[in-house]
Amino acid sequence: MSTVINMSLYIDRPIIQDESAIQVEMCWHPTIHLVALAAYSEEKGGTVDLYDRFGMQVDEGNIPPHQTAQASCLAWHPVRKVLAVGWESGDLYLYADDTCLRVDTTHSASIHLGQWNAGGQILVTADKNGAVVGWR
Repeated sequence: MSTVINMSLYIDRPIIQDESAIQVEMCWHPTIHLVALAAYSEEKGGTVDLYDRFGMQVDEGNIPPHQTAQASCLAWHPVRKVLAVGWESGDLYLYADDTCLRVDTTHSASIHLGQWNAGGQILVTADKNGAVVGWR
């Protein structure tokens, strides 16, 4: 016996406009109707764009591209509109509205995990070499 689940379809079209780009990461915000989508292309480098629940790009998410690396993890703050982006270069950035903050890290390898605690006070990141860092 199978159960049918009714789900709503929100985005039914390609949202990456650059045909040469590959999608490398995607993360929905848990409470705000936003999705962060990371892509990589030879021409633009690593990019992260924000889209609303209808698949329309949100202009306020102007996240500067990374010329030499692709995003390797995305982590939304559980309540606020703050996105942590880990890059394959070991860089970590926090984006909030029009503010971009580079976090000094001890990561020397690709950051593959970013996770906020339930209250949003602590961010934990881990890289492919096994280094785990907690941020307050």
